[in-house]
Amino acid sequence: SGIINHVLGWFQRRLNLQEIIAAVQIFYSSVYAMIDRRGKGLWIGGLTLLIWALDICRLYIVFLALGYHPNLAMLLFASSVPVIVGLIPFLPGGLLLVEGSLVSVLTFSGVPLNVAMAVTVIERGISYVLSSIVGAGIFSYLGFRIAVKPEMRN
Repeated sequence: SGIINHVLGWFQRRLNLQEIIAAVQIFYSSVYAMIDRRGKGLWIGGLTLLIWALDICRLYIVFLALGYHPNLAMLLFASSVPVIVGLIPFLPGGLLLVEGSLVSVLTFSGVPLNVAMAVTVIERGISYVLSSIVGAGIFSYLGFRIAVKPEMRN
């Protein structure tokens, strides 16, 4: 009990009403700025749909590689629920929550447990590890470019 309370204390944060109000105002001003520029909003929405479709295609390819043929409804469900669960701020990148929810969704949809676990490991290896490596490389490159003095950039 004492250990649990100690660990939970790490995640507690004192709520400051002024910080909350400022964050909400920033959020609303950003949303209104995007709404004012319909072209950018449509562009962002289109890219979001494209990324989601590619996510479903990746999941489908992983299933096919394991010799299982999923239906579209299961793929939509399996790609949506873990993302929503991953929004719970427990661990970075939704670690463990996303994996558990993906295995649960897949087994609930009738996928055998061993296939569900294999799909989850491969899917997370692609979506989390590979994207982290690419992101770190891009961050390193951009971080270096930003750190260079303006007169040295040319």
